[in-house]
Parts: sequence; C-alpha cells; structure tokens
Amino acid sequence: MLPWRRATDVDDLCIAEPYHPERVARQLTLRQQVPYAPLMSLYTTENTGVAYAYWSHLLRQDRYDFQYTLNDARTVDAMTSSEDMSTTTVVPLMDVSSLTQPFVEATKLALEKIVAGTSASTIIEPQHQEILRVLISNLPCSPQVASAREGLERLLLISTEIQEAKGEIGSASSKQSGAMTRAESAVATLEDDLKGKSDVISSVTEQQLERHKLVEVLSVKLSNATRALRAGEEELAQLNLEYSEKQSEVKKLRDSLHDVNSQAAQELKALEEKTLALEADASSVFETLKDWGATPN
Repeated sequence: MLPWRRATDVDDLCIAEPYHPERVARQLTLRQQVPYAPLMSLYTTENTGVAYAYWSHLLRQDRYDFQYTLNDARTVDAMTSSEDMSTTTVVPLMDVSSLTQPFVEATKLALEKIVAGTSASTIIEPQHQEILRVLISNLPCSPQVASAREGLERLLLISTEIQEAKGEIGSASSKQSGAMTRAESAVATLEDDLKGKSDVISSVTEQQLERHKLVEVLSVKLSNATRALRAGEEELAQLNLEYSEKQSEVKKLRDSLHDVNSQAAQELKALEEKTLALEADASSVFETLKDWGATPN
C-alpha cells in the first residue's frame, strides 16, 4: 500500500491505495486521509496489520487512541516533513513461501533421519520415543508440515500401544506359567495320594480274603470273624468312596487346567495378532512418511 495525493478546493489529502509505480514519486503533504478498510487498525500502534510497518512513517498515533469502525475514513495530522518522507524507502512485502520453506526443508531432513534410523520393531525403544517427542514439540505450526506432525504423533501412539501389548504378552505368559506350575503340583500331590490309597485298598482286600478263609476254616470264631468282615467291608467302602472322591477331584483339576491353558492360549494369540497389526500399521505410517518426504510441498 502506498499513499497518493488528492487535492481539492478545501483540503490537500493523501489517500492509501495499492502500489503503482507512477504514484511513488508524487509529493506527500502533511494532511493525509487513510481509509480503515481493508487494513487493520492503521490509526494506532495496537492490533496493527503487517502493512502498517511499511508506511507508519506517514502517520503518528492518534492522540485520542481509539479504534474506528469498518470502512470508516478519518483524517489525521502527521508531523512528518516532505524532506523526511523522501528519504524513507517503502519495502515490498516479503514472499510468504520464503519464510515457510526453510521450516519445510528442515522438517524433511529430520523426517529422513527418523525414517532411516527407526523401524516398526525399534520405535518402542525409549531413545527413539524421546526423539519422536522432541521432534513433534519442535515442529512449526504450519499447514505445510501438518501431515508430518500427524504421522509422527500417530507413530508415537503406535509405539506406546506396541510397548503396552508386549508388556501384556509377558504378563499373560507369566500368569500361564504360574497356573501350569500350580496345577501340575496339585495333580502330582493327588496322584501320590491315590497311589497310597490304592496300596491300602490292595492290603485290605488281601486281609478280607484271609478273613473269608478263616470263616470257612474256623467256625468257632465265626462270630468274631464275621464282625471283622463287616468292619473290613465298611473300611473298604469308605476307602472306595474316598478313592472315588479323589478321582473326581483329579478330573475337575485336569478340566480346570485344560480350560486355563486354552484361555491363556487364546489371549496370547489375540495379543500376538494385535502386535502384528500394530507393527503393520507402523510400517504403513513409515511408508507414508517416506512418501511425504519425497514429495515436494
């Protein structure tokens, strides 16, 4: 924006208009009229737009220091002489791309190093996660690098999820191993108990046979032998009952062990599938980041 002169019978004004080479050398007066729109608060130094810096030498802050409404044109006295104005050079606006391009190039270089030194299997390492966090925190808030920021944040999230999944796999494996050890110990104890019961049953059975022989041979001792026989039969029945109960308990433990093992295997398989899916997702993100770095913005 550059001012141009408009003289009338009443006043000699200078109005801001878009740049035109023929207007640059025109004489400026001490009375200048500046339209509010489309510039932003050019009347004061507060909330000013970029254009204010290129022609602030034409104005002095309004003594009342208040804002005007949109499209309102005002007149202000500028205490700048024509001689001072002639020595001021109006600098053209800088190209925005010249500001953003260095950030884009730096982001590309950082991404190339990250992609070259990291993979889906190494992003769970603390040093790689810290590198990702530092890079994300230092990325500029620019639309040109928004997709890179999104990819890096997704990569960091995936690395955390993979780390948690692997921790769950280790915990599940440890639980499964502990459950198997306890179940095997309980089964071994019950099997030893059953073996002892079986030996006792064999011994009592032999005694019963001897008692039957005594009943046949010694009729005199029939009554005592009969009582002993009944007692032995009761003992045998009790032992058989205990044996049956132990067998049922062993069967329940074996079934429980099978269920625990089956459930643990299913959980382990699900965690492994989740880990594979996350690693595949991480690989896809790496490919996207590689393509992003190779594509000019």
